[in-house]
Amino acid sequence: MTNKTHYLLLLNLLFFYACSTQKGVSNKKDYLSKNDIIAKKESTKQLVDFFNAENARLLGKNVESMNLYNEFVKKHPQNATANYNLSRLFFQNKNTINAEKFAKIATTLEPKNNYFQEFYTQILVYNNHIKEAEKQYNLLIEKNPQNPDYIFRKAQLFLKAKEYEKAIESLTEYEKKTGFNEDIIVQKKNIYLVLDKPNLAIKEIEKLQNEYPSNVEFPIAIADIYEAENKLLEVEKIYENIEQKYSDDATAQVALAQYYLSKKNQKAYNRFMLKIMQNKNLPTETKIALIIPSLKKIDNDSLAKDDTIIELVKSISTNSPDNKEAILIYANVLSVSNQNIKAIDQYHRYLKIDKTNLDVWTQIASLYFDEKIYDSTLSICKNAETYFPNNSVLLFYKGITFIQKNEIDKAIPILKNALQFESKNINLISQIHSTLGDAFNTLKKYKSSDSSFNEALKIAPNDASILNNYAYYLSVRNERLEDAEKMSKKSLEIQPNSKSFLDTYGWILYQQGNYNDAKIYIDKAIKSNGEEDGTLFEHLGDVFFKLKDDIKAKEYWQKAKDKGENNSILLEKLKTGKINE
Repeated sequence: MTNKTHYLLLLNLLFFYACSTQKGVSNKKDYLSKNDIIAKKESTKQLVDFFNAENARLLGKNVESMNLYNEFVKKHPQNATANYNLSRLFFQNKNTINAEKFAKIATTLEPKNNYFQEFYTQILVYNNHIKEAEKQYNLLIEKNPQNPDYIFRKAQLFLKAKEYEKAIESLTEYEKKTGFNEDIIVQKKNIYLVLDKPNLAIKEIEKLQNEYPSNVEFPIAIADIYEAENKLLEVEKIYENIEQKYSDDATAQVALAQYYLSKKNQKAYNRFMLKIMQNKNLPTETKIALIIPSLKKIDNDSLAKDDTIIELVKSISTNSPDNKEAILIYANVLSVSNQNIKAIDQYHRYLKIDKTNLDVWTQIASLYFDEKIYDSTLSICKNAETYFPNNSVLLFYKGITFIQKNEIDKAIPILKNALQFESKNINLISQIHSTLGDAFNTLKKYKSSDSSFNEALKIAPNDASILNNYAYYLSVRNERLEDAEKMSKKSLEIQPNSKSFLDTYGWILYQQGNYNDAKIYIDKAIKSNGEEDGTLFEHLGDVFFKLKDDIKAKEYWQKAKDKGENNSILLEKLKTGKINE
């Protein structure tokens, strides 16, 4: 047993002994009678029984201690300490009914003991016996007028019971005894709002405002209350005052930006957002959180070209050069804004800090690919494989890059490897099969090409691009035109205004000999943003030739050449004025 345990036992025994002995000790030396001897033995046994019960409690043997104390209070029901300790044991064992019962007995036996009464009151609160708890707090307050804590606890009791008016009375009484207390004022303000008394809530905030005139949070809080009450003129006046007095305060800048955003005043919003981004007292994380609402708009409206938004995220990145999240947001905004080269530079900045983000590696590869910087695409994929070996996305980018470099023999094994290492991303799997279909078609391995496209369509039967490409290759080969027509028509149902899909469908109709309908669809393709596509004009020239309009045919073949189409077959058609079948 530790010294601490001995010490606690001694205190409890002394406490017990003080409770159980008679007051006033005689100095007279008397001989002990028989009854005195019996009484002394009984007193000694009582001490031992209490010791055993308390010893078990202190050693954490709660069940044993509870049983011993139960037996003890049956024999000695007037022992307040034993009843108190038994109550505590019941409470620890989550038996709150018995805990309340024995705590009440202890309090009744020793009504002046604050510890017993406090514990009893706490159990009453826990058991949600509000009225009884209120009476006990009133007794404690009456007995201890110098202790305001009981007033505060009573206020919290009223809050628990949702007796808000009584809570206000108690908090006000507490405030009178303790003086200015910010927490009490905030509590009263919140209660007044619950009671739908906004004017009284504002008066409480004004107390804080008078005490802390440089703190902008208080006028903002008042503005929020007025806004909830739809008193917009008062709100406007407060924010005008905030702008005049606190415009360099970070909290004020955030509030003003959000206010002007709600008012749809984009110019004022941008002005304060720029201040926020340049404010070195604000954490980068806060700046990022504030800019998110604007960033969400970039994907679907003109903010993609809004230099202000780009300037805002650039400010975050510039002022936080080592914060990878700030750099990443700037890079993403540049990418969405089609500033690919600048975006690539920022993504590389990110990689200097963190090379473990696969999405960043693949984004760089994607941007290099879009910019047709194919050697750099291959280089970034190779570097990324150091950290992400056998990654299917990186292998896919390598494969399609080799296809663009017309190195098909290198692309095919890489794309097959990508399939082996991917099992979950069905969209990627279908794209790999489709790309293999393109590659095999280029090598004129048509059986393998068709097999790859069929696998792709098993996974993604409604992928318009796969349907279109497969249909187009069949039409060029003049094979399975009925299947090609069905697939092409389905792709148009999914994307009816695609110039490429319209051209494919028109070309299939051409191969089927339906020249009039072919002319309609190819003409639609040109009008659907295809005015600069020389292939479309060449196809339309072929249709006019089949319709026996040689003049129109030559006119459109020439337009195809003027648009940059320069293949040998087109040049031969221009030279001879006919199609060599």
